[in-house]
Amino acid sequence: MSRSTPTTSAFGKADDAVALVENILEASTEYSVVATDLDGTILLWNAGARARYGYTPAEAVGQRKQIPHTAQDVAAGQPQEMMAAALRLGKWEGTVTRVRKDGTTFPARVVLTRRSDHDGDAVGFLLISKDVTAEQAILKQLKDSHAALKHSTLESEGTFSPRSADGPVEPSRVS
Repeated sequence: MSRSTPTTSAFGKADDAVALVENILEASTEYSVVATDLDGTILLWNAGARARYGYTPAEAVGQRKQIPHTAQDVAAGQPQEMMAAALRLGKWEGTVTRVRKDGTTFPARVVLTRRSDHDGDAVGFLLISKDVTAEQAILKQLKDSHAALKHSTLESEGTFSPRSADGPVEPSRVS
């Protein structure tokens, strides 16, 4: 049995490498992966983006990246601020509200990364996002439980009186 060499491996051919990357992007359904040019025009829309936002690649590719942003965020210039930060710092990260095709919204953790060519010049962006609705619900439950426990503890302070079989116990005094 012969060992495969780098020139004969699946990664040895450019077409195979492209097919592998396409396969990875389409298999990633938990995360939306969107590639844009510098102006924010969508160039790539994976299966995760289709599942999260409801747009098919045919509907999304060629459109401006504002598709997933709320109207308020677009009016406030948030997409441009995110892209400017990614250009300046290499990436922008945060949790933002996203809009699906049907108009419903959801919180998403977003990482917007600058894409560069072989010379290091910016050519666009890669946006990876994940719906964090479930995580935020769990966090809210934890905060609510903590607040209820704290409130319960504060209410009971001062109402505890040690008792014995003979009645209330007086605190001992040191003379």
